[in-house]
Amino acid sequence: MENNNIDDFVKKTLEGDLESYRKVIESFEPRVRVVIASMVPDSSLVDDLTQEVFIIAYQKLSTYKPDTQMGSWLAQIARNVAQNERRRWYRKNDMKERYRAEIEKRIEVDIDRMAGSLRGDVLDALQQCIKLLNETAHKMIDGFYFKEMAVKELADNFSMTAGAVRVILCRARQSIAECLQRKGSLSNG
Repeated sequence: MENNNIDDFVKKTLEGDLESYRKVIESFEPRVRVVIASMVPDSSLVDDLTQEVFIIAYQKLSTYKPDTQMGSWLAQIARNVAQNERRRWYRKNDMKERYRAEIEKRIEVDIDRMAGSLRGDVLDALQQCIKLLNETAHKMIDGFYFKEMAVKELADNFSMTAGAVRVILCRARQSIAECLQRKGSLSNG
């Protein structure tokens, strides 16, 4: 669409004709979506962020200068929205990683203390329960607990995400606990 037509739609929008703003959105939505999709780490956010861009643009429409490039103006708003979302997303996920690591460290101390006080038959039962795990879970438990590999290292070795490794480890620990309970080596508490 020609810039003159866009400027006309902007002028009409500023005069209260919301249908004209719909024309602006229809003209530039694909470009805005591409800018956002290329910058945010979670593609499920694209729809909401695209809508946010057009809300912000509508609120700031009076600052748009006619005879300039509306597409460039909207793309800059989209970049700002996407950058803010990307920073928020990474902060949130970084915080999860830090807390998860801290919790795992605190739990490990208790586990190490308990393991030192276990009777031989409990350790035998534990080894038997670990052997019952599927091959991937067995290798993950072995790598994480016995070879002291980090979750990221395991993820790289198995071509998985760190989240997938954590899920496998969690399920493996649950299976081991259930197995130990069945063997009478672990109380239900």
